[in-house]
Amino acid sequence: MYRNILLLGLLCVQAPSWAKVCLFQELKVRLETGKSFSAAEENCENEIMKVNDRVDLNFAELRVNGLLASGKKMRLVWDAGNIPQSYLDKTYKDDTERAYFLETHASCSGDIYNPWFLFGVRADRVQISNFIFENIPDGLHIIKGIGTQILNNSFVNVCEDALTIRAGRNHVDVDETLIQGNIFTDGDDKVINNESGKVKIVGNSFVNCNRAIDTGNDDVYVKKKRGFVLAKENIFDDVKVPMRGGDMGKILSVRNIFKGKTQTLYAARTKGEVLVMGDVLQGSCDNLGLLTGNPRTVLNPADPKSKDIPEYQGPAIVRLEPSTYQKLKSKCKREFNPKSEAGKGNLEQAIPPLWPKLWEDDFFKNAPDNST
Repeated sequence: MYRNILLLGLLCVQAPSWAKVCLFQELKVRLETGKSFSAAEENCENEIMKVNDRVDLNFAELRVNGLLASGKKMRLVWDAGNIPQSYLDKTYKDDTERAYFLETHASCSGDIYNPWFLFGVRADRVQISNFIFENIPDGLHIIKGIGTQILNNSFVNVCEDALTIRAGRNHVDVDETLIQGNIFTDGDDKVINNESGKVKIVGNSFVNCNRAIDTGNDDVYVKKKRGFVLAKENIFDDVKVPMRGGDMGKILSVRNIFKGKTQTLYAARTKGEVLVMGDVLQGSCDNLGLLTGNPRTVLNPADPKSKDIPEYQGPAIVRLEPSTYQKLKSKCKREFNPKSEAGKGNLEQAIPPLWPKLWEDDFFKNAPDNST
């Protein structure tokens, strides 16, 4: 009897006989034909999946879940030595950049030109969760879609932006994005760049990154899209610039924690704004604010309308609730970064709202409609 119980126990802990190695090309075909993916339900036995091409998510309600039956997260690792020619042809301007990319195996560098993203979302209510993205040239782009959710992933050493919420060209109807419970480490450029729509960034960790949260790009002047971000209860550890509101974008920063060494807590440019309440500095800080109000140019030489547009020029502003302002100011070496343009930016205390929740509701209520 005891022998039978022991044998039964051994059978329970062994991997199921139907476990399989899940391959990237199979995942790509599955998602691009509108079928969701769950690593556990597919009985994937491999913890590492090598990836080397773009995947387009064009179907609503897709669920892409990397949680394995073991409880570990599947690692999507860039396979730099096996990149399709079609990817290279559409990504790089010339053979020199292509060769550089292959030689460096997608190491992070500003010399890499506009690499393609891994996942491109173009549908409503898509959810991507429980993956580890490693050494990806450019991470996830939300190009079109209401209610996209990016949950409980890890992004390690992503060269360009880990997450981009895009504007420009025909990228419309991007709104109500939720980014929650993720870990971002070693971000070489921007980690999250919101160019369009309302985004909630809640309960994430950023470690050893350049710029964590950014808004805006040049297309804002043509398409009049604006990025609105609620950044709430995130942890920033050794991040040079945790937040930058730019190009008419706004960031509402609520109860975030800054650890390690920070170069500039809040940066803003060209009518960008950062509004702050309840943030806590536990590490060191060189500058409380960096403000630039320089006019931007629509960068399209082929377009005869490409010129400075005065209505989109103006001061950059960082507003802090008074008690938060006093606490942060006392811990930073300087109030303004020396590079701030005198007279073109405003670092000031704001009249505190009654309650943070009310402020959050009003903040998104007053955000522009980006769907037209």
